[in-house]
Amino acid sequence: MDNKIVLSKEQSKLVHLTKGKHLVLAPPGTGKTELLSHRILYALQNGVKAEEMVCLTFTNRAAKAMKERIEQKDPDCKVFVGNIHTFCLSFLRKNKLIPQETVLLDEEDTAVLIQEILQEKKLTLAHFGLNFKLDDLVRLNSFIKQTKLQFPE
Repeated sequence: MDNKIVLSKEQSKLVHLTKGKHLVLAPPGTGKTELLSHRILYALQNGVKAEEMVCLTFTNRAAKAMKERIEQKDPDCKVFVGNIHTFCLSFLRKNKLIPQETVLLDEEDTAVLIQEILQEKKLTLAHFGLNFKLDDLVRLNSFIKQTKLQFPE
């Protein structure tokens, strides 16, 4: 395997496990993405079917990084890699419990989309009398939705 990092003895042990379900919890910057990428590729090379595996992360950014690392070494990899929300959305679509065209946008996706629309229309938030940052607008939107849905404080 073409390593971007050299795995520690403990990480290598985790990559080469052959039985059971595994959960990796560690702080940022400790190599979880690289470890799990190696783990998935090792399992595939040793007969585990892609449809029998799922790799869940907490963020879209981490899922994207994981997919990119896996696809660099196996462009046809069919293992589901995504965050918990994407996994649930996939389940709901597959079982026809929601419309197929339903999409999920996290705060980062929402901010990018709003920024693209503003740029396309040659507008700024100031055009609407708003003097705060786009991230603040996204958080305010989320807060208003949660309030309307009567989420507890």
